[in-house]
Amino acid sequence: MSNFVDSAERAEENRSSAWTLTLVGGIGLIVLVLNLLNVIHLPIYGFSKYMVSGLMGALFIIFIIAGIISIKKTKTYSNAASVEKDNKAKIIEWCKENEIASKIDMAIENQFPDLPEEEVYFKRYEGLKFFVVKNFESMSLPFLEHVIDEIYDSLFEE
Repeated sequence: MSNFVDSAERAEENRSSAWTLTLVGGIGLIVLVLNLLNVIHLPIYGFSKYMVSGLMGALFIIFIIAGIISIKKTKTYSNAASVEKDNKAKIIEWCKENEIASKIDMAIENQFPDLPEEEVYFKRYEGLKFFVVKNFESMSLPFLEHVIDEIYDSLFEE
């Protein structure tokens, strides 16, 4: 298994974090302002009311800023996800055009004619990894391993 994290997943996680941080920060600031205007009454009195309100206000502003930063990162991850999707499609197309699955199966049959079925998977995976890494070496190895894991079943349908 690779340690690759899909950019589409990262984008979705950042999007939800951004909305949560922004929403909590905004609601918190509204509640603090309403408390300072005595529209609502929180059980904080005297000087501590202003001290707690100042600290909480700063915290909620930090939440809003973190939410805005997360929104910007979401756009970056969304663009990366689009590139990953295109690269994955290129790899699948290349494997099918060059009949990589049949080449790997023929090589396994020639080298290991009596190989048990459970070991065939590992040999196929090694062969697929060899061809993909060799021909797409400009892409990161964790990404390529992730793609290989995803496309294995579609290439070696039985």
